[in-house]
Amino acid sequence: CTMSRVERHKSQNSVEAARNSRMRNQVELRRQQTAERLKKVRDIAGDNQEPAQAATSAVPDRSAIPTLLGKLSSQAPEEVLQATKDFRRLLSQPHPPIQEVVETGAVHTFVQFLHRNDMPQLQFEAAWALTNVASGTQEHTMKVVEAHAVPVFVQLMASPHDNVREQAVWALGNIAGDSAYCRDEVLKCNSVLPLLEVIKASADNTSILRNATWTLTNFCRGKPAPDFSWLVHAVPVLGTLLTYSDEEVLADVCWALSYLSDGSEERIQAILENVNIQVIVNMMNHSNEQLLTPALRTVGNIVTGTDTQTDVVLHAGALSSLKTLLSHERRSIRKETCWSLSNITAGQSHQIQAVFESGAFDAVLKCMMNDDFEVRKEAAWCVSNATCSATPAQIGHMVGLGCLQPIISMLNSNDTKIVKVLLDGLQNVFKAGATMVDAQGNNPSVVAFSHAGGIDILENLQMSASQKVYNAASKLIEDFIGTEDEVAEGEGPAMDEGGFNFQPQQFGQFNFGDQQNM
Repeated sequence: CTMSRVERHKSQNSVEAARNSRMRNQVELRRQQTAERLKKVRDIAGDNQEPAQAATSAVPDRSAIPTLLGKLSSQAPEEVLQATKDFRRLLSQPHPPIQEVVETGAVHTFVQFLHRNDMPQLQFEAAWALTNVASGTQEHTMKVVEAHAVPVFVQLMASPHDNVREQAVWALGNIAGDSAYCRDEVLKCNSVLPLLEVIKASADNTSILRNATWTLTNFCRGKPAPDFSWLVHAVPVLGTLLTYSDEEVLADVCWALSYLSDGSEERIQAILENVNIQVIVNMMNHSNEQLLTPALRTVGNIVTGTDTQTDVVLHAGALSSLKTLLSHERRSIRKETCWSLSNITAGQSHQIQAVFESGAFDAVLKCMMNDDFEVRKEAAWCVSNATCSATPAQIGHMVGLGCLQPIISMLNSNDTKIVKVLLDGLQNVFKAGATMVDAQGNNPSVVAFSHAGGIDILENLQMSASQKVYNAASKLIEDFIGTEDEVAEGEGPAMDEGGFNFQPQQFGQFNFGDQQNM
């Protein structure tokens, strides 16, 4: 059977820390994505349920809370409705007094109002108030959960009233977006299938569809990841939503897919079987970064799967898009693009070959030489990973493209982890060169490294404070370089003006072979 990319990475002269680094980088990239919306407050401007003059009338201030609280227990339905409406208007203002409202115990009263099927407007106002309470701190959200609002909201997603149904969806999105614990509390209440029904029934209602898709995204997000069995039925629906034209909906769909694809091969396979990957790949070319970024992340996650799963992405033309993104103006996108390519170059030799043929590897070397250091580190992973599975001829091609110069430039880095990664890569380069020695017994990779000025830097690394770097550098010198007296300057194959006489190979069109039915 096919060995997973993670297993292969461990078995090919690379350490498990390589995979861990990829995951740490994913977390960092997610933190940088400040545009992601975890919670949403519904403000008064979103109120189309009452006349304009009422919507713009004076909003009660905090001092009115005790009076409003008393009216919630009135025997007059109209007074109860108005008090609930005033509470939600108070909670819809900038800097709402959520804590003061929570301390009154009104949250439990609002949850009771959710049961009033005979008063759908009261259900709506109570749901809106609870939605905005749940948009506060984690403590505030937990007050809503502890009041047993979640199962009632799940029931209200089947309400015959659009406004009640939409507000229930919105509330569940805020609760699920608070934390992994709250997300799982929502999922445990069998909320996914009712939400999917709302989505299916809302194709002509953009407002509800946007909120429902955003809520589904919050169902999918968070660490630890949710149990995939809760969300497996969402994948085909997400695939269908990719045909929708609204960019806000599409952005949330792509984010949901990026979360669901971050994990096991089972998750990745479910996506490949239900989602048109070509659409995701095409979105990497989109001018809207809210589409581009999650599409890129989804592709990067898929190529952490099996070789067959990776080939599906390559067959969809992802390498052309990835090459283009290496020159994107945003550093975070260039960095994540290098991360995605590093997972591809951690694959089989035919996948490395495809990276060569696309021109993406040349672009990676430029990033590794000239970009911001964080991008250069990801590019270094891409190059080092390629040396693990590449054939000797392919490694010769990498040398011909000039990979040694950026490697050498980064060996001066203070980042000992990336230096160790590059030393591991060099070991593979030198081993490949050992299979191509010239008539004088010279290792062409070592000679090219020497002419590029790498020997002195390698010797300096023997003074590194890092024991791992010291050991790796010393072993390279011992196994491939020899003592200073043994390395005569100018020995080895002849040099062209531009460098060692390795020449980049001319490749024909890459052939992925028979594609399995994904």
